[in-house]
Amino acid sequence: MAAYLTQRRIRIFDFVAFVKPLTEAIKSHAKQIAADHGLEIQYIYSKKDFRQEREVAKVLEQRGSHPGLVRIFSAIEPCTTYQPRFSKETNRAYRKPDDGKCLAPSQAGSLRPAVLGN
Repeated sequence: MAAYLTQRRIRIFDFVAFVKPLTEAIKSHAKQIAADHGLEIQYIYSKKDFRQEREVAKVLEQRGSHPGLVRIFSAIEPCTTYQPRFSKETNRAYRKPDDGKCLAPSQAGSLRPAVLGN
């Protein structure tokens, strides 16, 4: 990531401003997909007892098993974040890894459409 930002002359301290439009575009696109299919985005408060397959089965029981988008799930998940820092010794900015929570597309179920195959 540091090389990508450096090549594009984006300062580490400007990273949040750089990605904010992309973050908003992803959220907006997920909402638009939900609206286009007449769905709401279902927020998962606790992944401990949540089973995506069980939730999709409930929806399919109500609407039928025709192909198409069934449900969009959203959850806060642990992720690695980076805090910008500045070293007085080297006179350079750097990224310090940190633990955080993110709302982002992932294989674990955040904003991931559950799709029934044809």
